[in-house]
Amino acid sequence: AFLQWADDSKVITKIFSDARVQEICEFTCATAADSGDGDGLPSLRMTFPHFLQAMVRCAVERANPRWRRDESGRLTTGLLATYLIPVPDCLGRFLYNCVLRFSPRDPGLAFSQQLLHDEQAK
Repeated sequence: AFLQWADDSKVITKIFSDARVQEICEFTCATAADSGDGDGLPSLRMTFPHFLQAMVRCAVERANPRWRRDESGRLTTGLLATYLIPVPDCLGRFLYNCVLRFSPRDPGLAFSQQLLHDEQAK
């Protein structure tokens, strides 16, 4: 489901591939299982806080594609990385350019607004 969301939101690019999104999803789910959330068994289910964590990780890693995560989850420089775009800037760009712009919308709200203003329905 997380990969589908990433694809729908246009998070995946040539540089920031679906394999990297999958790694973020698996890492977030593994840390959730290690932290005592759930039954301790590895799974790809995410709670809302872990979804937000994965989304922030996607934002940072997408804005800084030359940085990589080590085994502990910390970002480390690659050979060509010289600077790191800060998290608030990454998240702002990510939300504006991907998530809020391309995420699927629920048509139920538009229908309920039409129904509210429809005289025949009253």
